[in-house]
Amino acid sequence: MSLMLEARGLARRHAARLALDDFAIDLARGECVGLLGLNGSGKTTAIRLLAGLLAADAGAVRRAPGSTFALVAEEAPAYPSGSRVADVFRYHELWFPRPPPALPAETRGALARLLPPAYDERSAASLSGGERRRVDLARAFRSGADVLVLDEPTKALDLAMRPAVWALARQHVERGGSVLLASHDVEEIVACASRVVVLAKGKVAHRGPVAALAGPALRAHVVATPGLVRRLREVRALATLRVETEASLVLPWPAPGAEQALRGALAAAGVEAAIEPTSLARYNLARLLRGEAPLAPP
Repeated sequence: MSLMLEARGLARRHAARLALDDFAIDLARGECVGLLGLNGSGKTTAIRLLAGLLAADAGAVRRAPGSTFALVAEEAPAYPSGSRVADVFRYHELWFPRPPPALPAETRGALARLLPPAYDERSAASLSGGERRRVDLARAFRSGADVLVLDEPTKALDLAMRPAVWALARQHVERGGSVLLASHDVEEIVACASRVVVLAKGKVAHRGPVAALAGPALRAHVVATPGLVRRLREVRALATLRVETEASLVLPWPAPGAEQALRGALAAAGVEAAIEPTSLARYNLARLLRGEAPLAPP
């Protein structure tokens, strides 16, 4: 395994507050690793340390010799007046250590969905926050960098744009590139990453395969009163039912016939609920942030 990025024992204080403590991560060639946590968990501090934008109070970062990195920071940059979007790309191509590669048709198509060619002549300074985010992402994906470091990449984007960004991240990995993706969004991590590191209050709360967090489940959108939960759990097929939120229940690793049993039990209780297939990722993240272990497969 060829490591592109490795960090051990990173720590950083902001004034009297310890923002990151004993942080470790590694990123191999041809993989995407997710850095998952709520706002204030230390994700952006970790990204800035890994990108060399902050000095660590302790620990060390090693980057593969000769490798190139492209960073998409959490806040989209502002562009000078008088510049067009095409000028932004030309500027970055001038200082990047190697020319941009020829991209496959699939990637060119995803880039065109993210940032249509008509944007080239737009004034960069007049773009909205979401449009500036799209330009910054397109700049990184076009660069041909070995490692893409993406901090909350779909922040400020329309929901319809998210799948294009995720597709571009996966395609970069398929071509042998590496992606470090920091996000508070479990769905985003599941869509892109094979491994995940979960941060909580500046410390690593969990690390492991994404698949271990994202097992199959059924979700019922219903007010989760204690009486209803007890009644549903009396049904053998629903004994492992869990409260996800005040307004939803999850049934992990449902057996064949479990959805029918859940619908029947809810109907018998006189309760109407929308039921959908889902993953355990959101539920497991909440457990991790409470200091509990994720649910293991039966």
